[in-house]
Amino acid sequence: MTSYRRPISMIEKIYLAFDRARPPFANQVVVEGTGRIDPVALEAASARAAEANPGAMLAFEGRLGRATWVPQVPPRVTVIRDARWDGRSEAGAIFLDRRLDRRGPSCEIQLILAGARTFLIFRSLHAVMDGLGTLLWAQDVMRALRGEAPIGHPSAMTDVEFAAGLNDQPLSLPPPDALHPCGTADAVTSGNDFQWRRVTIDAPAEVPVVAALAVTIARAARRHGEGPVRFNIPADLRFFHQDQRSTGNVIGTLFVDVPAGATIDDVARDLKARLKAKDHARRPARYQAMRWIPQGAIEGAIGRGFLQEHATGRYGMSATVSFLGTVEPAAMTAPGFTPTATFWIPPMADQTCFVSVSKFAGRLQLLLALPRVLGSRGRFDALLDELTAALSAPAASASA
Repeated sequence: MTSYRRPISMIEKIYLAFDRARPPFANQVVVEGTGRIDPVALEAASARAAEANPGAMLAFEGRLGRATWVPQVPPRVTVIRDARWDGRSEAGAIFLDRRLDRRGPSCEIQLILAGARTFLIFRSLHAVMDGLGTLLWAQDVMRALRGEAPIGHPSAMTDVEFAAGLNDQPLSLPPPDALHPCGTADAVTSGNDFQWRRVTIDAPAEVPVVAALAVTIARAARRHGEGPVRFNIPADLRFFHQDQRSTGNVIGTLFVDVPAGATIDDVARDLKARLKAKDHARRPARYQAMRWIPQGAIEGAIGRGFLQEHATGRYGMSATVSFLGTVEPAAMTAPGFTPTATFWIPPMADQTCFVSVSKFAGRLQLLLALPRVLGSRGRFDALLDELTAALSAPAASASA
């Protein structure tokens, strides 16, 4: 365990800046179910899984380009009884506002007892894990609860090492010129006030999920003016190093523009071609050297960017769309506990719009998150309705 040290990458420094500006900037994988989990057994399972997953115990150490993550502080386990939360929105979920600390603990498990429902929430500071890494850690905790040996994810490789040699063409960062699917914000700051809502789609349409959502969002955005509609599509790099099991931030980024008139098939073909070309392995020029930028300077630039985007109504990205994949019910089962859904509440900052989707027991769990200043006056509900229709059978319109 003591040999694990992971350099803090540039993207993780940006995530730390997001967390300073709009805390908590965290991944939150939620398992909803019936029955009860013994808190003592959960504590023991958390400790056992942490031994196999040092990424769940990380604390910040060092300065500038020498800053590293070191396993020092085990995940916090918290039990919240008599909660009034249905797992469908932020309402009644003040426990989701709890800070995670770069000095540790940077990860937490919350056991939420809410009437007949039980929720297990696996929370990670985004600077230490990505969404898939959080799910992998969660699945190891569930294995430990069942008395099985955790698989373990001990790799300390960074995103740069995962991406090395796959596509060395520099990645150009896009300008803040993209339309938002809800138009213009009511104010130049969110005030750290965000809303999210989850819907369950029992009969999903036979459509490529990410492409269908992108076309729907693009169509909504173009009602608010002329200009580009651009997406941040996270794409996993773990496939290229299957011998390196990691919970870290090893997701690449695809910046995808959806032109007017593009169909779902058009976008799906573009995504497939981009993935085949390993575009998600590209990094900005001098990416490694950027780690030496002082954290305060990054935080200042992030804050100014938030204000500019909300003031102008133009953003670097129209939305982030992330499909976490299929989660098998058996992977989330524990003694006395039967899972009924698994979903992901994404990290939130003034980043326009975030849509996360996962599949569980044949049903889709769709979650839309927005700064409240962009979702007012019925705009949030209208967009959510359109996204839900796009993934429901029969599929909705197929062009942007």
